[in-house]
Amino acid sequence: MKHFPSSAITRDSGELLHSADTAPVAITRYSRPRYVLMTMEHYERLVAPGDTRRSFAVKDMPDDMAALLEKGLGDYLDEA
Repeated sequence: MKHFPSSAITRDSGELLHSADTAPVAITRYSRPRYVLMTMEHYERLVAPGDTRRSFAVKDMPDDMAALLEKGLGDYLDEA
């Protein structure tokens, strides 16, 4: 994460905003991170309700996850 002093808000706002367009940036006060500036889209993703994790019964598991599980179990049994 890029860091900008709070004085950059008035002195170098162009670079500050340009950097915040690509990733969140820290605004520092007395050389310590104090605030974060980010795009609205990034903020909305952070505060969006809902849990993105998914769970499945083994019989309903997608093929790619089943392959990972099978490989992991095989590796585990080979070590035993």
